[in-house]
Amino acid sequence: MASYREEAGSPVTLFTRSASRYPERNCLSFGGLTLSYAQTLDLVQRAAAGLQAHGLRKADRIALLLPNHPGFVIGYYAALQIGAVAVAINPLYPTRMIATQLHNSGARVLVVADLPGLLETASACLEQGVVESVIVVRMDASDLRSGADSPAPALAPRMVSLASILANAGHPQAVAIDPLEDLAALQATGGTTGTPKFAMLTHNNFWINTQQARLMMSGLREGKEVFLVPLPLFHITGTTLLMHLGLAVAAELVLMPKFDIGAAITLCIERGVTNLAAVPTIYTAFLDHPDADKVNWRGMTQVMAGGGPLPPETGVRFLERFGVRIRQGYGLSECSPGLTMMPDCADGPVNSIGIPIPGTQIQIRDPADPARVLPAGEAGEICATGPQVMKGYWNLPEETQAVMTADGFLRTGDIGKMDANGFIEIVDRLKDVIIASGYKLFPTAIEAAVCEHPAVSEVAVIGVPDPYRGETAKAFYSLRPGAALDADELRIFLSGRLSPMEMPKLFEMREALPKTAAGKISRLALREEEREKAR
Repeated sequence: MASYREEAGSPVTLFTRSASRYPERNCLSFGGLTLSYAQTLDLVQRAAAGLQAHGLRKADRIALLLPNHPGFVIGYYAALQIGAVAVAINPLYPTRMIATQLHNSGARVLVVADLPGLLETASACLEQGVVESVIVVRMDASDLRSGADSPAPALAPRMVSLASILANAGHPQAVAIDPLEDLAALQATGGTTGTPKFAMLTHNNFWINTQQARLMMSGLREGKEVFLVPLPLFHITGTTLLMHLGLAVAAELVLMPKFDIGAAITLCIERGVTNLAAVPTIYTAFLDHPDADKVNWRGMTQVMAGGGPLPPETGVRFLERFGVRIRQGYGLSECSPGLTMMPDCADGPVNSIGIPIPGTQIQIRDPADPARVLPAGEAGEICATGPQVMKGYWNLPEETQAVMTADGFLRTGDIGKMDANGFIEIVDRLKDVIIASGYKLFPTAIEAAVCEHPAVSEVAVIGVPDPYRGETAKAFYSLRPGAALDADELRIFLSGRLSPMEMPKLFEMREALPKTAAGKISRLALREEEREKAR
């Protein structure tokens, strides 16, 4: 741990180093706009100076309400440079939830894209006094184009354009930052309990987690990589594994404001994408698309999965069709986010999320007695410690204390097991475990079995009330294009793969399963639907 403290730093340092080494290298690609590292650094410097002129100071919270857009990256890094704290908010949230997050974070300023719904939300937050002012970013990126002469949009009082913030020579006042103590971001998270809160992440949390990821991804070539960015940058996986890591290795970031499988395939081909980090549902989308074979998969440096367990069948199909092994990783917002990653080797347990990344210690502990470490092979709560773990939850000391053990390990709320070689397997979320007649059923294991059927595209399993068993498993599934499969056929298929206790008592076929903003299948949405039906 001491060596990490001696090497403390900030993501800004990594970005500026890349810009000095590769000034002409493509940095951000967005539609028809491409910005070099020199141009992006200049915009960050001007944005930083403009934010200071706008009255922002060290430790002020600056909220970002944008889809993937160059303005997000520029605003985020400008905030970090002046010592402010970035608060990235999901733009798909309803106005009430956005206002709550702005209020809870204490954000002074909101940076927002000029999309109709978002502007209305920003106006409502101004009227309610939730924020002091709003900075409007042009979604067409015309305010970022060199020499652009587009008319300034008409804005409401206390709204200013990003162009006006950038209208300076780019010489921000220097701010002393302690990477180990000063916050870089308040990261929205449901935490290990599901209650909305903010994880306090320091500059060093991000800096070290970026370095840890880079050590595990030994094949990354500085100044030569092209990252597709299909995951939202406001999500912690997009923040670190795509934005911070990409800028640290001087990669070109190809930004997708909204994921579309056809557009993703086109970008992979046209931009020569070499690095892809995505949630499992995106890999399913590639497998279901006939044109995915046109992508140069074997030319990829890294193909990573995170944000949720990768069904083993998906990994096997991907390897068989494209000749590429998807490497799994695991983390959570409280850990910046990375905790584990599969080593860059051909072998390893197919169900594994990998081994602890450098500087990280992980133990499997008894959920009922978190001081007790469990032996290899036994399932328990994954607990972790390392320099990437958060300072705590913003303004919630009791919540912070509840997730930290007496000896400083974070309780993740995930159930897993570790084999004798240190490979870890996720069993399920502690809160997602189904208790049926006293037996513990793990939805992830049931989902993996359902996914083995060649007609199944996606699946989610949740617990629903049962008058006899207390709870029982219900499986929701969607099919691959042109496939047919009814519940009876699926039940017969599963009879040799699941025990009678694990066999879902209920099946429901859907055209598509609900997703989170990050593209993960949402068990929460399905549970809420079932509760509404019960009412």
